[in-house]
Amino acid sequence: MKSPCACLALSLVIAFGLSAPTLRAADASDDAKKLNSQGLDHLHKKEYDQAANLFRQALQLQPDFPEALDNLGKALDASGKDDEAVADFDKALKIAPQNASIHADKGLALFHEGKYEESAAAYREAIAIHKDFPEAQNGLGASLLHLS
Repeated sequence: MKSPCACLALSLVIAFGLSAPTLRAADASDDAKKLNSQGLDHLHKKEYDQAANLFRQALQLQPDFPEALDNLGKALDASGKDDEAVADFDKALKIAPQNASIHADKGLALFHEGKYEESAAAYREAIAIHKDFPEAQNGLGASLLHLS
């Protein structure tokens, strides 16, 4: 006789078409979200290397996780690795091109690199997506001041 848990699992598979790979993918996604959250805790504490490691672990589980890519970019930018940060922002934008925050984060990293024209373009993209975005508007202003 099957256990009640086995019967429930079998019922879920039959009713919802869930298979073991689907369940494992859901577990990986949940684990990636937990690692991303832990990384954010370290990012807020300015523990950038620890944060970056946790974001990378999240991305190993879920490579198409734009929030983890964005957060990795923030950690790298904060630790002075602006080129790497921009590359991660670009990866995130390929997945989530309408995410204004990622465009603004890219703008900040480009600003830190002294690439003010590219920074202004990234901030403009953020503002085009989200008109009422004070951080992007301020970043655009700062970039333009450096160009004049």
